[in-house]
Formats: sequence, structure tokens, C-alpha cells
Amino acid sequence: MEVPISGGEPEPLAGIGQDAHRPAVSPRGKLLAYTQWFTNVNIWRAKGPRAPAQGGSPVELISSPRTQMEGQFSPDGKRVAFWSNRSGTPEIWVCNSDGSSPVQLTSFGGPSNGTPQWSPDGRWIAFDSSVSGRAGVFVVSAEGGEPRRVSEGNSEDMVPSWSRDGKWIYFCSIRSGDLLQLWKVPAGGGQPVQLTQNGGFESKESKDGKWLYYSKSLDEGLWKMPIQGGAGTLALDRKIGRFWDLTDQGICFIDLAAKPHPTLGLYNFDTQRVTTFGTIDKPLVISDGALSVSPDGQWVLYPQVDHVESHIMLVENFR
Repeated sequence: MEVPISGGEPEPLAGIGQDAHRPAVSPRGKLLAYTQWFTNVNIWRAKGPRAPAQGGSPVELISSPRTQMEGQFSPDGKRVAFWSNRSGTPEIWVCNSDGSSPVQLTSFGGPSNGTPQWSPDGRWIAFDSSVSGRAGVFVVSAEGGEPRRVSEGNSEDMVPSWSRDGKWIYFCSIRSGDLLQLWKVPAGGGQPVQLTQNGGFESKESKDGKWLYYSKSLDEGLWKMPIQGGAGTLALDRKIGRFWDLTDQGICFIDLAAKPHPTLGLYNFDTQRVTTFGTIDKPLVISDGALSVSPDGQWVLYPQVDHVESHIMLVENFR
């Protein structure tokens, strides 16, 4: 992009294309050099904690020449919501659970969109978007249509999830200060309610609706607090980043600190022990990763880096 020294609206540079980073102009202004960086990230499927036979290699499920991440199974297990920039900009998509028939749901055409989460009845998908400059929580019909903003205000609201009764949407925000805290807002819109005082990032209600599990950062493990409010306690002391999901049995997660490769594990609520059921031997997207377990526990989804390349490009007669 370029912008006049005197100020004004940024405009794209003609002929540069996508995936351009770190531009540098020669002192005389005749040459422009930049790095063209390309990363291909796809959503992979591996056997889950309730698969009838453990073992077997993960398979690539949702792919394109660009990026797709944060795949989430629908409540009936028949579809997957995810975000992808395969159309040129990050948008929310849905497809069948086997990866077929992808359909684009949003068409914002530029801002970052992500963290799609199904409503319990499978009719709606909550997600975050920075279409207005600052991130906000939106809802769109799973069949398509005009997205509706749920969280109001000039704050950074992101990483939504639904309550089990579908009446509330949880999210994290800095609206109470510099530290991200957990909030909830009525699914139809309304006044947000602050839930945490000591930090909160990504949250999910337990299957029985009694507990809210949440992370504070990528390195602080997983915490839980009563749904009706109260102090949080450490539930899982593992480095899991955003790679976790809840099942009836317990917490399904990727142990990022496991050696020599990250492992798929299940923390059982009853036994309070971890069982390892898989290994991941290729790079993961740590900051924007996500894990989703199918409703029957047979499968898990996660994003994987499949290809990275970069080139130094030179534009002559730039001015």
C-alpha cells in the first residue's frame, strides 16, 4: 500500500499482488524491493479419543492453495465451519464433514475474520471480525445471509463461543482495561457482562453446562470457573495454546511441549489422568490454531502448515 506524505487514504500499489511484505525503496526511488512470503495451511483430520481403533495417519481434509484454519464440527457432526482466504480475503466458510462442497458465508472483502463457532442448534455461526476497524463479535446464519453484530462498542471483542442453551455468547475483550478478560453477551444483543478479573482469552462451556473452561494465554494451561461466577482454578497444567476442546469424557488437547513431537491427549474428568491417542509430526499454527472434536469423539480437526516459501522481488522503474 502507499499513502501520500500529506495524509490520505492508502491505495494498493499496482502490479505487486498478494503476500507482499517488508518493502524497501532505493535512495533514488527507482527500485522497489519486497519479500513475497507464501504459507499454505490446511485443516487435517486425525482419529479422536473414541475412535474404535487407534493408530493410522492423519489425512488432509480441507485444503486449497492458500490458508484454511479453525475448523469446527457442527453439533450434528455433518458440517464443518472454518475460515479461509482462498477467495482473496479471510472469510467464513462451511463444508460437509468430509471436506466437500465448500460454501462461502461472508464477503467482507478485506478485514480479518475468524474463530467460527456453531450455535448449539446448528442454525448460527458466531465469529469475530475487524470490519469496522476494531474486532467485534458477529453472528451469521449457517445457511448464509447478512451477518449481524452482537457486541457493541469501540473495543476489541473476539474469540466467541456459545453457552449450551444458546442464550449467551462468550468472548474476550479489553473493554475493562488493557488485560483481556472474559465477557458474555445475550445472543440477540444487549449489555455485556464481565466474568473474569484476572485475565481470560478463549472459553467454552462444559457439556453439562456447569463450568466455563478458559485459557489466559498460549502458555498458561487451562482454567475453569463455575457458570454462575466465582474464582477460577487451574484445570489442566499443559502447554496447549488454542488446541483444546471439551467432550463428555474430558478435555481433548494437543500437548505442544511433548517431545519429540506434539501429542494428542485426553484428560479424563473421572480419573484425572491423561491418555495419549495420537502424534503430530508436522508444524502447527500456534497463535491461530484450533482443535475440534466430532460429537461422537471419532475425529479431531486441527490446522497444519504444509508448505512455506519466500522470494525477494524487485520492481524496476518504480517512480
